Amino acid sequence: MVNEAKILSSRILIVDDEAPNILLLKKTLANAGFVNVHAERNSKKFTKAFDQFKPDLLLLDLRMPEPDGFQIMKEILEYPQDRQIPIMVLTAESESHIRLRALNEGAIDFLSKPFDYSEVILRVKNILKFTCKTVESANNEKEKKQYMARKLSRKSHDVELDVLQGLCRANRVHFKENRDNFLRVSHFAYLIAKNIGLSAERCNQIKLASSTYDIGKIGVPRPIFDKPGPLTPVEWKAVRTHPVLGAELLSGLDTPLMRMAQSIALEHHENWDGTGYPEGLRGESIQLEARIVCICDAFDAMTSPRPYRPRLSAEEALAKIKESSGAMFDPQLVGAFEKEFPKISQINHEDCNDPEIDSQSESDYVFDDRIIPKLKKTVPLLLKSHENDKLLIVDDIQTMRSAYRMIARQLGFANENIVEAASGTQALKKLEGRNFDLVITDLYMPYMTGLELIQNVRANPEFVSLPIIVVSEEDRRDVILNIIQCGASQYLLKPFTGYQLEEKINQAMLRSQQGVC
Repeated sequence: MVNEAKILSSRILIVDDEAPNILLLKKTLANAGFVNVHAERNSKKFTKAFDQFKPDLLLLDLRMPEPDGFQIMKEILEYPQDRQIPIMVLTAESESHIRLRALNEGAIDFLSKPFDYSEVILRVKNILKFTCKTVESANNEKEKKQYMARKLSRKSHDVELDVLQGLCRANRVHFKENRDNFLRVSHFAYLIAKNIGLSAERCNQIKLASSTYDIGKIGVPRPIFDKPGPLTPVEWKAVRTHPVLGAELLSGLDTPLMRMAQSIALEHHENWDGTGYPEGLRGESIQLEARIVCICDAFDAMTSPRPYRPRLSAEEALAKIKESSGAMFDPQLVGAFEKEFPKISQINHEDCNDPEIDSQSESDYVFDDRIIPKLKKTVPLLLKSHENDKLLIVDDIQTMRSAYRMIARQLGFANENIVEAASGTQALKKLEGRNFDLVITDLYMPYMTGLELIQNVRANPEFVSLPIIVVSEEDRRDVILNIIQCGASQYLLKPFTGYQLEEKINQAMLRSQQGVC
């Protein structure tokens, strides 16, 4: 419903060369409550009046000295779409051909002279009401498109970010004794990118993409990196495979961020003079982002201890980088690195510990080559849209069901595909005859617990692989193990975040698609 005040505040422009008509119309409109009425007697000044007043409605006389009403309508038709407005023609003409011509020129209604003042107000309000609705609809559609674009952009960004950070975490766990290297290098790269004048967006992308620059090292046996002496030719050959392996691991998504991460992983050991590997690229044929990371990686490596040598001071490392300017490194970037050195040296001595990183890994872990096809197969499954997935939410508390629904919708589940059940008994009935893709259930509910619900569901051969996530504040290890043993796909501890629920959903549905409940 259009607000009456909005209609009465609409801007109305009257163009008529007869002063009595203008006075009568202005008085009539003012008495009806219209507050933004402007009049112009000289049709030659129409364009200026139109541009300055920016009317929502034009009341236009046809019979005027040049330009007449028809010529003015023709002018308006040539305006851009966002300047088109409704035109109501003022005329004493009764001939149908005049009215047809006016309609062809862009008029949408007529006011016949002499004016019937009740008719004037009624027609003006009807036109403005329709115009307001049209504008609101267009604005709503525009806002909706913008919202969907932002949502899609953000969703895409989050997915990429999760993939990158997930791979980064895997690499940091693999090299836990030097796991801050990846954070430091990404910070160094950001500072250099900013110094050379790249856009804020590109600087942030470089910071993200560079966090996985050495991901390929998880394919190289750990003992090689722990060796205190020189590497054999075979070991050195294995080390030189990590850029290609890293690029392959990052090749599953064709997006700007992932393409940047891929090129950094592939080319960060290429040298400015062409002596690097794996392709022997030289100069600007090496991607700018990779040239940046090349310097950052070298600096961090020199200032970090190795089994075969002690660490250098930041100043000593800077000196060596300057010595290699034009050989290993892009001279322009070396200059930018030197300008940012005070900040870089400070970061180099800061603790970059990330509490999200799980440090419980075996130091002698060796990456299995078979994991590469598995990862490339897994990533698309994790990126699968939930739009058509059917979700059953089981909780005896309405507010919790609403919270799950809200998060699920944010994760891409369609509202009509989300079904709620207030008890285990209701859930079993809703499962009958419907193909659900996921169940989220509370553990402690009256009449039938979440554990009993799982046992009933798994007893049905149709639901053996149905992903089920159990949610509870229960933190006892034996209880959680029992929940998993009874058939829960995942267990989520309360309180939780939307991100944590998303992780559990992805893990549960991934296991299901791989044939594991």
